[in-house]
Order: sequence, then structure tokens, then C-alpha cells
Amino acid sequence: REEGGPLLDVGVHLADLLLYFLGPVREVFGLARLVETRRRRTAPRGGFYARFAAELPDSVAATAPDAWLATLEFESGVWGQWVQDMAAHGPRVGGTSVFGSEGRLDLPGVRSGTPLSLWRDSSGESLSDDALLEMAPDFALDDLTAQLFGGERLARYEAEFVAADRRLIALEIAELAVAIEMDTAVEVGPDEGEAAAAVVLGVLESSEVGRSLALADVSSGAVSAYQDPIDRVLGLLDDR
Repeated sequence: REEGGPLLDVGVHLADLLLYFLGPVREVFGLARLVETRRRRTAPRGGFYARFAAELPDSVAATAPDAWLATLEFESGVWGQWVQDMAAHGPRVGGTSVFGSEGRLDLPGVRSGTPLSLWRDSSGESLSDDALLEMAPDFALDDLTAQLFGGERLARYEAEFVAADRRLIALEIAELAVAIEMDTAVEVGPDEGEAAAAVVLGVLESSEVGRSLALADVSSGAVSAYQDPIDRVLGLLDDR
């Protein structure tokens, strides 16, 4: 738990996407629990990840929650529901959908290369790649991204997960190098990272105290029932 746990480890990336698409969160309510008290290692994806498999134990004792149900209210008035179950058995299932007043948007799996799916009420069918690009006439990838993924205006790309991951890491390193050299900000910096982490911790804090919370109270530390025991273990808080 003091090392973050699976919900924070994975959830912070998903929260960042939610904030990117829907804007800041105003209030959060969540129920979280620890389902599997031992975490078992699954087969690695291969390549870079398989290199470290032999160094990992087959299982470890778990103390951090591994499943939650959450309701989010965004500052725009949008409502969101978030189910994340890292302890679920059987094949993986999942998806992210945004429902609007004129249709629905389904996001593809990360590093999959597949396009997003957009349904307009007027047609009742998912738009083609060309139709998607026509809706974003100003969309264009930067030169390095276009070089790594195969073009300036892409609705999809062809690459295995590990290969796509390496290209994205290369882009992150390049962005950081440019930011250092040119004294410019990176797209996802400390403020964005803190905002995403606050959403995750907001769900956990809400579950701990048993009520909905204003996210501002989580960010400021006004509510910290979940965080306080962690800070004590880390030596950041005592009982004085």
C-alpha cells in the first residue's frame, strides 16, 4: 500500500485520459477494497518485460486495494462512472466510452494502433477512418511522431505493443530534451501528473471516509484518512 498499489499504478494513466477528454473533476465518490491478498505474477508480454521475469517472485503479499467502483462529477457537469478491478479472474475485459448529446465515442486500447470508434446519431454507424480525419482538418502529428508511426495524419498504425511502447518512450525522451534545450514546458508535466493522482487518491479517500468528497479537499490534504497511514510508514507523519 505504501508503494502505491495497482489501482494507483494503472489508474493514474486512465485518470489522465479522463481529464484530457472531459476536464477537471469537481467531486468523487468511491468504494474500494482489497480482494486478492496475494498478488500473483502473470506471464510477461515478452521482449523488454520478459528480461526481468526471472528476478520476480511468483507472488507477493498485497495490502493495497485492488478493486473499486467510482462516480465522478466533472466541473463541466459531466458525470462519469469508473470500474477498475485488478483482481478479476478470467480474460481481460475493459473499455472507455464517452456519451454525448449527439453520439458516442469509444476509445481504443492503449498502444493497440486501432482507431477510436465514433457513432453519430444522425447515421447510426461508426465513422470510417477517412470520415474521422475529415472531422479534424487541422489534426497533424509532429515530425518525429509521424516518422516513428508512419505519417502525419493517421487514424491507425501497425505495430506490436512492445514496439509501440518503445516508440512512445523515444518521443517522451525527445520531448524532454527539447524542453530542456528550449526552456519550454512538456505536454504532461507536474501539474497534470498531480491532478491525475488526485483523482485516484480521491476515490480511495472517499472509500475510506464513506462519503463523497470535493477533489479540492483531497488535493489540499484537508482529507487524508487513506494517506495518513502510508505517510506514517514512510516516516512523513507522526502522531504528535
